[in-house]
Formats: sequence, structure tokens, C-alpha cells
Amino acid sequence: MDAIASSLPPHTGGEDGCASPGQTRVVPPGPAAEQSTTAGPEEHAAAEAERAAAAALALPHTHGAVAIAATTSRLLTHLEHLITHVADISLPHRPAPGTTVLNQWETLKTRGPAPDPLGNWSYMRDLAHLTRDITKTLHQHHTTTTA
Repeated sequence: MDAIASSLPPHTGGEDGCASPGQTRVVPPGPAAEQSTTAGPEEHAAAEAERAAAAALALPHTHGAVAIAATTSRLLTHLEHLITHVADISLPHRPAPGTTVLNQWETLKTRGPAPDPLGNWSYMRDLAHLTRDITKTLHQHHTTTTA
């Protein structure tokens, strides 16, 4: 655990475990972050994207529109970078979910958020789930090509 996370109190949110505005929630790293310290730039980017996705999924729907927009922008930036790595995997070597995440990405880019009260929050969550799916796909590809 890093110095910042270890200095936080053990509970930083309300009864539902979500951080209140102005507070920080510690998000554990996902599988890509657990790779060795000799991981390359792609693995570090995937780990950072996983952390952003976990933070997005922790945001309650009552969080401010500015925070949701900033998180959405961060996720879109990660996705635009990561999706190129999935697209670069040749079809015979692409893990089964690879084509699915490419199609989901195109759908989400085209569709955008729904025009309802929870549209932006739901869109952000859809992007976060897609981010996790992409990082899992890349991790699966990496483990099969290095095994």
C-alpha cells in the first residue's frame, strides 16, 4: 500500500462505503496492477486504467456533474489508448472477448450518454465496465503470448 493510502483513515465514506464529497476512497489495484515491477508501458497503462475504472464505479449517482464529467473524460482517454492495443492483436491471436470489446467501444462512442437524469452517470459506468473488460482482454493476451 502506498504512503497516501496508508495515511487515510480505515473508513472514508458513508454507510454504503462510498466516499463523501471531499473525501478519498482507497481503491485496490486490479490484476494488471499486480504484475511485476518490470512491466512495460502497456501494463502500466492498463493498471492505471483499472484504477480509474474502479474509482468511477465507486462514484454514487448523487456525485456532482463536474466530477462525473471529469471521470468520464479520464475513462475515454484511457479507452482511446487501450483499444488500439486490442485492435492491433491479429484476429487469430485475439482473445475471444477482444472482438466484443471492440464492438462495445464503437457502440458506446456512437451512442453517448442517454438523455435522462442518470444518463451521464450510467454512461460513465458503462465506460468503466468496458475499461475493465479491455484490461482483462489485454492481460489474457499477454499471458497467452508469454506462456
